Amino acid sequence: MYRLQFHHFISECSVSPDIKLSDSELRDLFSVATAQTHFLFNGSFYDQIDGVAMGFPLVPVLANLFMGHHEKSWLENFDASEILFYRRYVDDTFCLFHFENDALLFFHYINSRHPNIRFTMEKEVDHRIPFLDVLIDNNCSHAPITSVYCKKTFTGLLTNYFSFTSYSYKLALIRTPGLVFTKTSSTSLKFSRRTFSLPILLKGILINM
Repeated sequence: MYRLQFHHFISECSVSPDIKLSDSELRDLFSVATAQTHFLFNGSFYDQIDGVAMGFPLVPVLANLFMGHHEKSWLENFDASEILFYRRYVDDTFCLFHFENDALLFFHYINSRHPNIRFTMEKEVDHRIPFLDVLIDNNCSHAPITSVYCKKTFTGLLTNYFSFTSYSYKLALIRTPGLVFTKTSSTSLKFSRRTFSLPILLKGILINM
């Protein structure tokens, strides 16, 4: 797996003139960063022989390289049903099928491709389904409607504006919700409903001590 990911990494790095390392040097660095992970537990040292350490900065890159390589052949070889739409963001995948049985066939197929990869499946409820921070509503006959999705555990609790935090983070607390509402809401009604809640969130920043 590491060799496969390294070849992808090399092909990407060779495009950039800013990297002044040879292939062998990059290979050695890549090996140290992935295959030589040591940790101490209960007084004994261990080597991690599969996967990478949790929280390791290279994890998103490696996950994308690994999935990007394998899913291409997996999708090409799947012919049990028609996949109308397929998009993946790291480890979250959004798919469209004609029928629920088609989705189940693909779900069982993709879960049998690799021993270390196990997907779960979430189906739409009342013609609505969340994907990342977007709620997709398919009840409209013309086109799906999108809006901001918040999990049930969302409390609206944000960083106190008067806390000892960088000013850039405090500005982001104000800018980011507005940007997300604008990019995610496909109708003016969905946008206005979300922006109406924005002053409440910002008020919480100031008074939440």
